[in-house]
Amino acid sequence: MTTVKEELENNLAKLNETNKDLAKENAKLEQAKEDNDEFQIDRISSRIRELESERSARIETININREKLRSQLVRFKQTIHKMLNEDKTLGERIRTLFREQGITIVSVLTAFGMIIGVIVETFTGGTTSPAPAPSPSPHQKVVYKTG
Repeated sequence: MTTVKEELENNLAKLNETNKDLAKENAKLEQAKEDNDEFQIDRISSRIRELESERSARIETININREKLRSQLVRFKQTIHKMLNEDKTLGERIRTLFREQGITIVSVLTAFGMIIGVIVETFTGGTTSPAPAPSPSPHQKVVYKTG
């Protein structure tokens, strides 16, 4: 079973091969036309039509796969955004992640990241960072006592 990305890569490689085959057949067609060989012209033209049909089908499949990949990424981003903006326990967040995205490598890695984030937040006391010390304004006068 292949992923959408692997399927897209396979179809792109096959499209590249089909384009090379088309270029070869077009060169053969030109040679057959120079030789005025009607039998070869018909045979090569038929092969070119088949390759062009195959090429069109591959381009359509590539476009569908790209759209699937795009929609998967959008769906995953929406799930992450939803989990970050809701006040849920870690267990509820992980259940939501796996329910909406399934158990994939990316969702497992995201779950581990969430677990690590909760652990870090526990030991550091929250997500707030300390406020920087105020810097003196350039117009303040410094008074020294002597004594």
